[in-house]
Amino acid sequence: MTARQERIGTPAPGQWFSAAAGVLLLGSFVSSLSAFLVAPYLATQLSAEAGLSPATVGVLLGTSYWFLRGSSLFAGPVVARFGYRKVMLYGGALRIPGYALLVSHSLVAVTIGLVLVGIGGGLYFPTSKALLLRIVPEQHQLRALSVRNMTANTGVAVGPLLGWLTIQSAGPATLFLATSGAFALLAVLVCALPDPVRPSAPAATVRRSLLSTALLGVVVLSFFLGGLLIQLESIVPIRISGAGLAGLVGIVFATNAVTVVAAQQPVVRFLQRFGTTASVLAGFGLFGSGLALFAVGEFRVPVWIGGTVLFSVGEVLLGLVVDDQVRRFPEGVTTSVYGMAGVLDAFGGLGLGYLGGALIGAARAPADESLVFLAMGIAVILIGAVLAPLLGRARPSAMPTTSR
Repeated sequence: MTARQERIGTPAPGQWFSAAAGVLLLGSFVSSLSAFLVAPYLATQLSAEAGLSPATVGVLLGTSYWFLRGSSLFAGPVVARFGYRKVMLYGGALRIPGYALLVSHSLVAVTIGLVLVGIGGGLYFPTSKALLLRIVPEQHQLRALSVRNMTANTGVAVGPLLGWLTIQSAGPATLFLATSGAFALLAVLVCALPDPVRPSAPAATVRRSLLSTALLGVVVLSFFLGGLLIQLESIVPIRISGAGLAGLVGIVFATNAVTVVAAQQPVVRFLQRFGTTASVLAGFGLFGSGLALFAVGEFRVPVWIGGTVLFSVGEVLLGLVVDDQVRRFPEGVTTSVYGMAGVLDAFGGLGLGYLGGALIGAARAPADESLVFLAMGIAVILIGAVLAPLLGRARPSAMPTTSR
């Protein structure tokens, strides 16, 4: 590294924040904000503006999503070859033409654009988190990751509103071009990052890490985390709309966004104090309790909002447990582990999303829906009780690590 890169990448003694960490945190906000300018409206705009059928739009969005998850599996080897900064720059740069191509009404151009968006995101996300771990002292890593989660989720919360305002005032083409411009800004930010020595680990260490029970714990937890989170986007809106409270859906999503941001630091303190086993048990317990509260029919508005708060705190807790596990792997492995966690998160969303939808689809009356939510809530709590001691023993703390 140059002298300037060493300065911006090194925090003051006893601190974790540095100029480089600030760039990464700002980058996580810009990346999430940019993606969620478009995400809530992409399907409807492609159908309305490009004239694509709903089935075609579904296939295209599914293709982009699996390119996102699939390319994340390769982020680790690519980082080892080219370094953190270049891979983040490539990931951001791919999304610039990707979103710009969505302006076109051509099926070929839209397909190429969505593939570029997926690959770019798959390279960027695990690399940015791994680089944050690289530049932050080990004792402050969990706090730094929680702050990153706060900045990213703030972008998730603000993006849809700005996207809606842009569509209403200037149209979808302007929205896609503005998003492309935002990722150009992200590329400029990435250029300001230090370029640390490329991560590496002996082949034996990589093999031991990727065959360890610690990795199994990470991917199992990621699978259930993805599967639980999808319920908020699938069966919860169905439950709310079926009760004649469609306007409550937006309030529930806003409650989730605010809670996920606000709960980060208290949850970090809980995890640091009580450890993995108690945190996994509490996380599944909060998820399950939140789902079970949607079985309540009386005073349902405040009760369902309360259930959303519990659900959201569980989301934060299990997400930080995953981060805490990943950060303990050797430096040359963390990017790959984040990529694998992302893929299992996707499979969890697919499998458990289908299960939740099938159960709600089989419900013939509101009372049956209540039973579904109650049964799912109890099942989640029981799964947590089984997994918590197993995941607690699978911590990778005994694995060899490299100096960060």
